[in-house]
Amino acid sequence: MPATTRAEETGEGEGRGIEARLAALEQLVDAMTREVVTRRLVVVDALGRPRLVADISRGTAELRLEVPNSGPVGPTTTTGDPAPGQPAPAGRTAVVLHATPGGAGAGVRGGGGGAGSPDVVDLGPSVGLQLWADGDAVAEFDIWPDGAGRWCPHVHLAAGP
Repeated sequence: MPATTRAEETGEGEGRGIEARLAALEQLVDAMTREVVTRRLVVVDALGRPRLVADISRGTAELRLEVPNSGPVGPTTTTGDPAPGQPAPAGRTAVVLHATPGGAGAGVRGGGGGAGSPDVVDLGPSVGLQLWADGDAVAEFDIWPDGAGRWCPHVHLAAGP
């Protein structure tokens, strides 16, 4: 029979292992109070409707503050989009802040191609604010650099009814 040490007999070694794991867990929780790293954040209201959505898609960072649709609420995915087989909302009403660095696949996607395909148009770097009503962009204020590198404003107001 092998000899045992005093720590093995009393369980003191196990206690130190648990204490080390608990200290590591406390450090992790402390780090999470300072910063959460994720690719998409959706905050929903009491009925499960997305109200605040922050994500990065094709290089563009967006923050959307959405007005809930007035229709019935059906099951949604974890992203706040309709669950498979559920009808899509009639049109979103929202404020959208966006920032695009340009290049590396950032831009507007056309007829189904992926990043780097001719269907992706790189619009270059830009920053903007959009107002959406019932699925239509009714007002936009954007800035992007011209050929000389000067940032230029662009304002777009949709025609009324």
